[in-house]
Amino acid sequence: MGKFIVGLLAVCAAFGLIVHFVGQQSMGNTAVTVPGTMHTPGFGLTWGLVCAGALAIACWRIMKGK
Repeated sequence: MGKFIVGLLAVCAAFGLIVHFVGQQSMGNTAVTVPGTMHTPGFGLTWGLVCAGALAIACWRIMKGK
């Protein structure tokens, strides 16, 4: 449980630093646009989602010890 809390705090701190240095306005801009197909619409991923995903994967890897 302690590793989970430390990991959660580390992710929150890192995400806060990214928002501080990049800027809140830039976090809402589209970072990756996924094109649509005949059956599915396209969508865009914001910088916030991209950074949060990368931080979550990094935190998971640290907590797993790999």
